[in-house]
Amino acid sequence: MTMLASVYSVQAQNNTKNAVIDNGIMSSSLSTELLMYPNPAVSSITIEIPESEVVFHHLFIYNVMGVLIDDVLISDADNSIVVDLTDYEEGIYYVAITDDNDYNRTPPGKIIKRK
Repeated sequence: MTMLASVYSVQAQNNTKNAVIDNGIMSSSLSTELLMYPNPAVSSITIEIPESEVVFHHLFIYNVMGVLIDDVLISDADNSIVVDLTDYEEGIYYVAITDDNDYNRTPPGKIIKRK
């Protein structure tokens, strides 16, 4: 007897959120892009927190290999965050902001760190 595995993906979208269901597991991401300046940056970068019905709690920074470099906690009162980049190597980093459950996530933004 041969059993075939069923793999499916469904995408739904409205004005503020995208939901993707893969094999029955639903995740969501916000369609709001991050505003970051100055970019490229030398010593620090300001990242604006998008206005949303979602309360953001974490700012994740990843290197180009996808390794988590930093997890910055966000206060409910924060409209923007200044990230100190002095200890970062020169290169490209990706940033995403999420809620506590990592259910709502902004599309990744790209930071270029220069010396």
